[in-house]
Amino acid sequence: MRFSEYFVQVALLAEKGDVVEAERVLREAEKYSLPFIVTHMVLCARAYLVDLHAPDNAIRCLLEAECNNSDVRSLLEISETYIELALHETACKRCIKKAMLAATDEEDYQRLQEFFSKHSQYKKIVAESTNV
Repeated sequence: MRFSEYFVQVALLAEKGDVVEAERVLREAEKYSLPFIVTHMVLCARAYLVDLHAPDNAIRCLLEAECNNSDVRSLLEISETYIELALHETACKRCIKKAMLAATDEEDYQRLQEFFSKHSQYKKIVAESTNV
């Protein structure tokens, strides 16, 4: 089965009400996901939250991705997922701070600027908590 097919299967099983089998399939997808590829873990997090209504597992996937990635692009993608899924604001702020600290070049600063343009409420919150 292709990696993307796992998520289709999970959605179909969850829709039918077979949550146990859907979770088994999703856990299998997790085994094949690569934690340093943020998109893999984001897909798992989304499936846990949207299809299985399991926010703890969704947060676990994002935390795993956060622990395995230290570049600005990845950290901002994880932060954006926290925001989009309305999960764990404290973890989101921590991830944004990590991205800010990881920024080293113009491209990184541009990514941060674009992120804060889209999510302006976080710029103030993060700035206040870091005294920037």
